Amino acid sequence: MPLIDSVAASLLAAALVVGLGWLMGRRVYRRRVEAADGVGEQRIESAEAEGRARAAAHEEEAQVRIAVEREALEIELAARRAAMAREEGRFAERQRDQQEKAGTVTRKARHVEKRADELLEAERHLEERASRLEQSEREYCVRLEGLSGLSSADVASELRGIAAEAARVDSEEEARRIHGEALAAAERRGREILAYAIQRVAISQTPELTVEEVELPAEEMKGRIIGREGRNIRSFEREAGVDLVVDDTPKRVFVSCFDPERRAIACAAMERLVIDGRIHPARIENAVGRARDEFSGRVRLIGQQAAFDCRVFGASEDLIDAIGRMSFRSDRGQNLLQHCREVSWVAGFLAANVGADEALARRAGLLHGLGWTAGLQSPSEMLRASLEQLTVLGESVEVIEAVEGLRRGPTAPSLVGVLVDVGKTVSHNRPGARKDQLERYLRRMREIEKAARAIDGVREAHALQAGRELRVIVDHESVDDARAWQVSREVAQKLEGDVTYPGAIRVTVIRRTRVSVIAH
Repeated sequence: MPLIDSVAASLLAAALVVGLGWLMGRRVYRRRVEAADGVGEQRIESAEAEGRARAAAHEEEAQVRIAVEREALEIELAARRAAMAREEGRFAERQRDQQEKAGTVTRKARHVEKRADELLEAERHLEERASRLEQSEREYCVRLEGLSGLSSADVASELRGIAAEAARVDSEEEARRIHGEALAAAERRGREILAYAIQRVAISQTPELTVEEVELPAEEMKGRIIGREGRNIRSFEREAGVDLVVDDTPKRVFVSCFDPERRAIACAAMERLVIDGRIHPARIENAVGRARDEFSGRVRLIGQQAAFDCRVFGASEDLIDAIGRMSFRSDRGQNLLQHCREVSWVAGFLAANVGADEALARRAGLLHGLGWTAGLQSPSEMLRASLEQLTVLGESVEVIEAVEGLRRGPTAPSLVGVLVDVGKTVSHNRPGARKDQLERYLRRMREIEKAARAIDGVREAHALQAGRELRVIVDHESVDDARAWQVSREVAQKLEGDVTYPGAIRVTVIRRTRVSVIAH
């Protein structure tokens, strides 16, 4: 019995321990569940707050985007309205112009009709007056015929015959004698004056070439000019539109181009680069641009010196510039400005010896070649261009008449015109003065460049390598890459159809875009 009581006590104790453990576990479990519920509720509240914040941010971003798009649309709408307003203004202005023109035409038509009526009335009065005069003349002739017994036709014929025969014999004898004496004296005196004039103005004639040399301070400068893999020389040829020849000639490089202006600009740019010593594509572009900007000043200095040498005073700045540009043109291989100087000197000396206006002869001789700078073909077109340019520049009527006398040569009505023509003939016909082959070459080069510039989109064209290569620079805004290829084909087809040349010509189209911004 005591054993049973102890076992029962143990079981009861164990049951109590288990019950207490279960109760404690139950309480812990409830606390954990309550804590988890609190954390979940906090997380749910945090997620809801974050969701509301994100929704508000998205809503604000959408409103900003809508406002920006609305502002852009309003700006575009305002621009379109402004464009429409400008178009309406231009249309209204054109309508006003058309109305004014219509009113002018109507007034002119009324004036012409009124003038026509006045002329018809005047014509009727003249016819009536002529009829009355004719009637009076018939009555007077009938009265004279009755008094003399001869008809008026017989009397007039007999008197004219007698007077004409006597006058013809006397005038022929006197005219023959005077003409012979004057011709002999004029020929003798003219030969003396012309020979002395040629002797006085005889100068060395420098032939027009297509190559000029630039002196270098040292031989190693050639390496800088060429640059790494030839980038500097290619950049210089592209910017200046010339060929740059670097050979074994010591301390010399040669600039080759048929256009004297481009050749002069390239030489000035190369001299600037050689003095500076820093040669790279950016410096090359800067040097060529500055040389182009300074070229007009150089032209003016040349014109002023030429006007001073020929004693042509009172010339305007435009006329001085036109004279200076003649230094960069040639006429059959002869420098145009040097030729005009020589004509001015010869004409002025002849005028001083024959009693003509020396100042006028010198001025007309120097200015007669202005039209040759236009690059025309025939002498008649060049002379007409000279006359038009002289008129535009405000030259006097005497100078224009003297230059116009070159059309008629020795039969010109102006004595100064005859002297200028003599000076021109003397200058052209001196031995070695002209080189027709060079002139034909220069004309062909100009024709090649002119044919390329006629294509739409072409900005510049440079004929190089004696006409075997043509570099065409196009406008990057109006010509894209696909259009550039088409431009090259159009240029080649135009050259094949319009220009005569030996061999083949390589056409290279250059399209480039350069953007420059200054940061302050």
